[in-house]
Amino acid sequence: MIAIKHIKLFLILLVLFIPFLFGCDKKEKNTNVSSNPKKGEYTKLFNKDIIQDVYIDIDKENYDYLLKNALDKKYTKINTIKIGDYKIKDSGIKTKGFTSLRHLYNTDYNKYSYTINFKKYINKKNGYNYNQNLLGLNKLSFNNMFSDATMMKEFLSYYLFTEMGVDTPEYSYVNLYINNKTNGVYLMLEPIDEALIERIYNEKGKFLFKPEKEGGSLQYNKELDKYLDKDGNYNFDSLLYKDGILKYPRSSNNLINKYRGIWEDNSDDFEDIVDLLPTFFKTLKKLDELNYLKNKNTSYFEEEVNKILDIDKLIRYFAVNIYLVNVDSYLSYNPQNYGLYMNNEGFIHIIPWDYNLILGANFINNSNDVINYDIYNPTFKCNLEERPLINIILNNKKYKELYNTYLNDISIILATGGTTSNKKVYNKDNFKSIMNKYNSLIIKKENKYPDSFYSTEEIKIAQDNLLNIIELRTKSVVNQINGNKELIESNINIDTLGTFFNSRDKK
Repeated sequence: MIAIKHIKLFLILLVLFIPFLFGCDKKEKNTNVSSNPKKGEYTKLFNKDIIQDVYIDIDKENYDYLLKNALDKKYTKINTIKIGDYKIKDSGIKTKGFTSLRHLYNTDYNKYSYTINFKKYINKKNGYNYNQNLLGLNKLSFNNMFSDATMMKEFLSYYLFTEMGVDTPEYSYVNLYINNKTNGVYLMLEPIDEALIERIYNEKGKFLFKPEKEGGSLQYNKELDKYLDKDGNYNFDSLLYKDGILKYPRSSNNLINKYRGIWEDNSDDFEDIVDLLPTFFKTLKKLDELNYLKNKNTSYFEEEVNKILDIDKLIRYFAVNIYLVNVDSYLSYNPQNYGLYMNNEGFIHIIPWDYNLILGANFINNSNDVINYDIYNPTFKCNLEERPLINIILNNKKYKELYNTYLNDISIILATGGTTSNKKVYNKDNFKSIMNKYNSLIIKKENKYPDSFYSTEEIKIAQDNLLNIIELRTKSVVNQINGNKELIESNINIDTLGTFFNSRDKK
């Protein structure tokens, strides 16, 4: 009888202390975190008036694990992260990136880019009675601005997208501290995540990805037509199920597998959106029809485009990308680095993402080629028809006129000054003023970090050359809009703006 009482007492104590064994009480929430945030409340975290300090506290063994296993991009636990007045406990941290991550791993630099996941450990799946978030934000990105000696390329891009009315992630500069040691200046960025979709579109769709190569062009494979029934609906059961059980399509012969880059070749994500695949491919089939329609200057063409795309915002999106010569993107032979969101009705939105390699970087190493990049033939090492989203714009007179209008607006916003098509007034050399606001702050903060990618002198030279490139690129774009094919000459060393490099000995 005594033994039974002892067992019962042990079980009661075990139940009471299980939450503490996992590092957080189920009943305890972070005091500075809103338990019922308003939609988009987290935008207050992104303070563009200053370069605010962000503090991450992480156990030494967890930090060592993070650095040692950086290539695996596995989450480990942090104790707290403090952003401005907000502090949250027990979040997950992992490295992010692809080429830059692999490059840095072979150097003495530890300035990795990071993703913070606030609900990685504190969620209902782990037995808690809530999913932890920070003012409604589930994740947060910290970009290290690798290969960008200007430390302004991403800021410039997201600023320009915002000014041009494109649906854009929130962004701001921060100085990141890990265990009270500075890790340098980062661009803090709202991830392409469900919180962004709810904030911008007031929807909770699941089909949200950053496509990587396979399928990223959004071209339609006509072999998929054999899975259409007489009512025009797709049935992919033979490709996706065996004995009634979903099987991830890994075979290279499986037509669905040829689009695996859309869902980032992730079987968990695929399971979440498998029911939306018929809708997705119906949209791609319509896009394919429009892409190859001989006469794109009809009311039918424009009506059908508007059924699947927000064409005005898409034109604005491509005007910015092409102005900035962003060839590591949908425009490339490796279509990637953009956000793709499709709602349940098959309507597609494209969201800006990843801009540290604009204006040349590792892809175009001659300043004249960057400055004079063709705004009407903008795909990089691929044909225009292979990128249907931009092809339908440039082959419709109305859309092309809008494209020219928005390119001119960008010229006004960045350099020439004046009044844009939406009646907004900008001063001459507007972006130069913005850069002057930040450059001393960036250099002051970055100089405190001993493993900075670039010296103060290199940053200053890069920023000066960035302004020169913008001025000359603006002239070229305006010339091209006006039919002037005269090339603009420059002797700027494009590599000074930043490129893939290894300035220190490998480990």
